[in-house]
Amino acid sequence: MPVLNVLFIGLAIYRLKKLQALYALPSLHTKTAVYWVKLTLASAIVAAPILELLFTASTQPLSGIFNVFTVGLFLQSIAYVVALRLHHYEHTRMRKSSDILLLYWLLTIVVSLVILRTDLATRYTLSATYSAVLMVRYTMLALTFVLFSVELVPRKMIL
Repeated sequence: MPVLNVLFIGLAIYRLKKLQALYALPSLHTKTAVYWVKLTLASAIVAAPILELLFTASTQPLSGIFNVFTVGLFLQSIAYVVALRLHHYEHTRMRKSSDILLLYWLLTIVVSLVILRTDLATRYTLSATYSAVLMVRYTMLALTFVLFSVELVPRKMIL
């Protein structure tokens, strides 16, 4: 997942620079219910890894915080914040759905399903705190699937 996030961050920053040079489409056609649903879902998805990162940092000693898991959560948080910004720019400046975001959300869903399946297969007894973290991951996965579906909704064409 960290490799996917680093690749997405690089592509998204390149795309954001190109989109910032374009003029925004009229807000009558862009600030629709689909726009607000996408931004709300993306904001909720951004909150999940940040909360998980804070929870991990508060439960582990300072020497155990900097490991592959927390670096991956940090990269995931940054990728989600960049995706939120890219959702805004793509929706307000382009007439079609973003290819980068569609591919990223699809790959995120597939990788998250593999990670969750592995977690469930290797953990026989779940503590209450790990169960809570797992529920946050399931919720984030469901929200990601809904966001991916909303991104596929066609936009009104502007004449």
